[in-house]
Amino acid sequence: EYRGTNFESDIHVKFRGFQIPIFSKIYHDYIPNKVRFYSEFGVLLSLFNIQNATSYEAGIKDKTVITEEIQFSFPDSHSGILLGVGLERYLKGHRGIVLGVRGSIIRQGPESGLTQIQFHSGFKF
Repeated sequence: EYRGTNFESDIHVKFRGFQIPIFSKIYHDYIPNKVRFYSEFGVLLSLFNIQNATSYEAGIKDKTVITEEIQFSFPDSHSGILLGVGLERYLKGHRGIVLGVRGSIIRQGPESGLTQIQFHSGFKF
């Protein structure tokens, strides 16, 4: 309920994005040559090709259903920060398994932005 009105909205954004991360990692050997943790931080530049951005809204006011479709846009480029943590576990023969999580917050002005969380895993050989 919004200001005494039953209100619902859905936002649909169709876009293609390209991100350029520039970051560094700091490693800490927990058990030398076996397990090490890392943290990463840096900057992120994102370029978007927005194909469709629409807000669908519906509300009930005085027993009447009101619907609205609003087209909106936001800038094609955003920049922000990137932070992450992870774990590397080494196996025999200098192979290893990597698990981590990375988050980023990118903005273009006070009202346009994107928050992301990425989980990643890998194998080093």
